[in-house]
Amino acid sequence: MKKIFLFLFLSLFLASCGQNNWEDIKTQNLDLWALELGNTWAINLDLTKSYDYLDSLNMDYKNDTLADLLAKKDYTIVYFYPLDFTPNCTIQAIDFSTMLEDFDAKWYQIIWVSKNDIESHKKFAEANSLRIKLIQDKNSDLLKEFWALGPLQTYGNGEELTDIIRSTFIVDKNWQAIAAFRDVEAVGHAARIYDFISQL
Repeated sequence: MKKIFLFLFLSLFLASCGQNNWEDIKTQNLDLWALELGNTWAINLDLTKSYDYLDSLNMDYKNDTLADLLAKKDYTIVYFYPLDFTPNCTIQAIDFSTMLEDFDAKWYQIIWVSKNDIESHKKFAEANSLRIKLIQDKNSDLLKEFWALGPLQTYGNGEELTDIIRSTFIVDKNWQAIAAFRDVEAVGHAARIYDFISQL
């Protein structure tokens, strides 16, 4: 399926929307930039490929195919973040983890993705009492498919480098995108995503 992009600049902040449709939802200040997808974008990933991840609810290392991961819930929030232990990533991880039951009640699971290895993920999860799945995308397969890679830049204390663009995608069991948010603001992002899915 041909990939078509439509970038929307969201500049208005509205407390609520009148109708539960995309035209109303997209006017809210979900984040600075949003990518409207509709049915125009197919994510061409091999769902049989396995990824190492930390199931931080049990602090266990696991290896599952994307199909197996997606089968756990009706919908999945896939969040790409630059680095473990950096300030904004920590804030956002804690926010999503704290709201885990809220998302779970709506049949959404949360999967975080970065290049950090599993040992780093485990330290990150333990230090912040995280309860979300953290995937190791060491070959940047997921990052590339979701256009979550950008120019190399300094991050955090200025000594660490990353080319990961902070981005969030909502997908169904077939890994088809429902909505996407690129270059997002970390603070309050989890709550904004929850508000968004509550209106779908």
